[in-house]
Amino acid sequence: MTGAKKMSSGLDASDNARPTNWVTPTLGEVYTVVGGGTPSTEKADYWGTGTPWVTSADIYGVRDIKPRKQVTTKGIENSTTNVVPRKTLLVVTRVGLGKTAITEAKTCFSQDIQGLIQRSDFIMPEFALYFLSYELQILKHLGRGTTISGITKKQLTDLKFPLPPYTEQQRIVAKIEQMLSELDKGVENLRTAQQQLRVYRHALLKHAFEGKLTADWREQNPDKLESADALQARIWQEREARYQQQLQEWEVSGKTGREPKAPTVLRSLTAKELAALPELPKGWAWQSIEPLLSFERKPMATGPFGTLLSKSDYRPSGIPVLGIENIGDGAFVKGNKIFISEEKSLELSSFAVEPGDLIISRSGTVGEICKVPDCVGTAYISTNLIRVTLNKEVVDPDYFVFLFQGGAVKQMVKDLCKGSSRAFLNQTILSALSFPVPCLEEQRMIVSSLEEKLSIIDQLEQTITHSLQQAEALRQSILKKAFSGQLVPQAPNDEPASVLLERIRAERAAQPRARGRKAKASA
Repeated sequence: MTGAKKMSSGLDASDNARPTNWVTPTLGEVYTVVGGGTPSTEKADYWGTGTPWVTSADIYGVRDIKPRKQVTTKGIENSTTNVVPRKTLLVVTRVGLGKTAITEAKTCFSQDIQGLIQRSDFIMPEFALYFLSYELQILKHLGRGTTISGITKKQLTDLKFPLPPYTEQQRIVAKIEQMLSELDKGVENLRTAQQQLRVYRHALLKHAFEGKLTADWREQNPDKLESADALQARIWQEREARYQQQLQEWEVSGKTGREPKAPTVLRSLTAKELAALPELPKGWAWQSIEPLLSFERKPMATGPFGTLLSKSDYRPSGIPVLGIENIGDGAFVKGNKIFISEEKSLELSSFAVEPGDLIISRSGTVGEICKVPDCVGTAYISTNLIRVTLNKEVVDPDYFVFLFQGGAVKQMVKDLCKGSSRAFLNQTILSALSFPVPCLEEQRMIVSSLEEKLSIIDQLEQTITHSLQQAEALRQSILKKAFSGQLVPQAPNDEPASVLLERIRAERAAQPRARGRKAKASA
């Protein structure tokens, strides 16, 4: 939350351009502003049947309130919350800054909310609601690119409030609601389309790894399908051949260096493990990660931690260390926060990445994955990443990336990474995962099909996002015109707002004690 420094209104610049029969008091001059509070949650008799109690989470959209809890009279009397009458304007000033709503019954609320009380025949609650929904969006960003999360009561009451004659308030509200109703229908349609695209994306990835995208290809190419046993045998033959070659080279060199290590027997999934997995198409097999890994070098590595790589090793420039920020929706994101010296990099050789390697996030949003592109050059992984090097004769890295983005594998990662405090991924969990693997040619066909279809989805999503941004800009433009006196024409017979302001001041002077405090809120 910001300090008590005065905050300028987003409409201040246009004060002089407003109609002459408008006035511009502060909110505190025309509204009684009361704060909220939370009765002790440890007192059972403070909660139950009673007065609706509203939090920021109970305010939806611009004006809807759906209270989930009620506070008893005892709870109200023993807390700082206030009971306010119907037609009170609720303004969220802390968590959820900018939410506004109008009460339809006596209500109390949390400390994140301020209640603005005024006669509805002096100031239309809807008029003030739309003003604050506009103004607080401006203030959230302060016009300097800095987002704030809250404002003080004083900052709220010091806001300049453009006040037109009451009859003009009515015309402005009617016009706003007419225009925003049409706009909201369009926004609702866009959000529905956005959700439908998410559903389609999910279904597409699910179908891809059930073999539905390439069913026709398998029917036409039965000779290219490979059984699980045949795949295991081929992998073993490749590893054995590579071992014999390394052994021969070692013997020719006079047995210098370490003797090559014989390949370990590949683990096959047990009948019990397979029974728990969905059935796959002919020519597909469930595989653990081990048979899919390269045998050219250490195929899996968790980033360095502890003394291996500490903050004291960081440099403002040098050799980049990749982090979670380099992974975005299955694609590599350029840019680095951490660099190390060339000398330090020599100590971390086992954590180096090469083009085609996969990097997977261990913490934060676990299971995010991407392929390291050719343009990266020399780089290393941070402690928050796992590097995986695949056997590209068995599995296409792009196919493997897609596996983590949808279908059974994504759900497995989610289930296995559940922890008591936070989700976390490690090599043990990766080794416990099972992957649906077709032949290499079918993998590449799946990748090609997904890239084509997902590209169309991405374009549509970008178009929708742009349209939603335009809709929000139009909304703000409508509201700015409304509170600058440009949305509806002025009527010469309207009572000047200055007269209305004097009536408000006179009534407030006659009732100096704050309305809205607990039992006094009887209106």
